[in-house]
Order: sequence, then structure tokens, then C-alpha cells
Amino acid sequence: MLTEKTITENIIFDSPMNLPQAVLYGVHAEGNTRVLGTHADVYALLKRDFSGTEGLIGIAVHTTGWAAPLNPETGETDVRPSEHPERRRIVLVVTLTMNGFCSGMKFARKVPGAVIEETNFDEESASGDLWEALNECFDKITLQSSGRNSR
Repeated sequence: MLTEKTITENIIFDSPMNLPQAVLYGVHAEGNTRVLGTHADVYALLKRDFSGTEGLIGIAVHTTGWAAPLNPETGETDVRPSEHPERRRIVLVVTLTMNGFCSGMKFARKVPGAVIEETNFDEESASGDLWEALNECFDKITLQSSGRNSR
């Protein structure tokens, strides 16, 4: 069985720095993934109802956007990341399974004559709006795949 980090690495490795839509994958016990849906708004994607989720042990979300340095005093960016003078393109993949999670971020950094990509992985901490939306989606899919419905 592949780990959450391996699944995250497999998705992020060849990802372009600008996806037209966020992608939600279903994760099977063997570690393989299949696309459950796509949407231009990652939060709208995670709120959808999905069919055919039987046998899934997890999900992974794959999106791109902008990242900017955080203000050390507030822990937030001073302006929207896309408007920040030190912004960088980012690919984000978060894999959440019944066994754990892993988030991966691939940053683009411009240097004279090239763009360098660096990737960081985190299996220790997760928080924020996307993390909460991903957990709600996973809970809903888990209920649907077990044959129970929360409605």
C-alpha cells in the first residue's frame, strides 16, 4: 500500500503551476487514485455530492494558486497573495485517508533565465479553511460509501 506522502508526490510531481480547475481524487486501498470531479472553485468542488465512492479509503485535492509571505505579527498576509509583491505560484496537494494525511506544496521561484521548483511535504500539522472543507468532504464520502446517508 502506498503512503499518503507517496500519493501526494505522485500527483504533485508533474503538475503544472497553473491548473484550469481544482481536481478531487478518490484514493483506493492500493494507493491508486481516480478523478471524482473538477471545478474552478476548490471549495465548491469539495461541497459536491459524489456517487461511486464505494471502496475509497481517502481523497486528495489538487489545486494551484498564489502564495505570499506571512506577516510575522499577525500570521496572515497583508494583502491578497495574488497581489503581494513577493508572491509565488504554488501547487497544493492534500491527501487525507483513514490512516493519515500529507500535504505537499510545490513553489515556483524565478531566477535569472529560469524558474526553479521546490517541493515541501508536511505530515505533522494541518489547519485552515481548505483543511476543514476537505475533512467535511471526506466525512460525507465516507458516509456515502458505507451506504449510510446523513440526510
